Amino acid sequence: MFACTQKDSMTDSITHPEPAGSFTSFPLYSAPLDPDAVLERLTTAFTDQSVGRGLPTKTGEPTIVVTLHGVRIVVALSDTPVPEQEATRNCHPAYWSDTAPVDSHVAHAVVRAEAADRPDDSLLEQTLAAHVTGSLVAASLVEAPEAVALYTASAATTLPPEVVSDVIHAAYADPEDPQLPVDLWLSVWSWGNEVTGTTLATFGLPTFGHADLMLEATPLDLADSTNLLLDIARYVVTTGARLHPGDELGHAERRLRLEATISPSHGEPVLGVVL
Repeated sequence: MFACTQKDSMTDSITHPEPAGSFTSFPLYSAPLDPDAVLERLTTAFTDQSVGRGLPTKTGEPTIVVTLHGVRIVVALSDTPVPEQEATRNCHPAYWSDTAPVDSHVAHAVVRAEAADRPDDSLLEQTLAAHVTGSLVAASLVEAPEAVALYTASAATTLPPEVVSDVIHAAYADPEDPQLPVDLWLSVWSWGNEVTGTTLATFGLPTFGHADLMLEATPLDLADSTNLLLDIARYVVTTGARLHPGDELGHAERRLRLEATISPSHGEPVLGVVL
């Protein structure tokens, strides 16, 4: 999709973080969950050989442990909402015209995945394995009738259950050529006005060892600008490429250049995309 030309002499002006090595998300619910029902749901989805009860959390919340492909996923159940309306603040307007179900949720789960038995994998490979398996468990949990959303803090996004299901089904539609459900792990937010123009930025790329991206005062419409940033972000996540200021990308009929800039939303250097 992209042809990248790298300018090694200009790579010192931005520092990419290390991949997180883990995955965390928060299924949200309109009513408290029965731990036995959750255990049954996950056992049915992932077989009883890989699912079992875990030790309670330090605050006494029940847990369930799922082991998939060398990744350990711990699901902790809480009869409280995510604090401080954090999930509501991250309801993207592209998906939510009415955030009432998220505003009023009363319970949530914490899905935490870590590569427990993949010692030969790189940190990025461990991060991807945790995200793939953790996302499958989270997607199963938001199929419950009480589920209202899936909130992922690192991606600054809260998604409706049907969107989660659509992304998962699209990623695995061809079992011989499965794709990464990257759209569950990233988001693009926009701000601005008719005077300053529209600026857009990604959220979630630092989890995969890469600085976020920003497109300032774009002449493109919102949909095209969003898709452009998501295309670059998907390329970064799926290939592990590390882009730097001065690099150029060939994208369809458009040539793009990257430069270091400061995002007012991130408060730190990001990679600006220059059309």
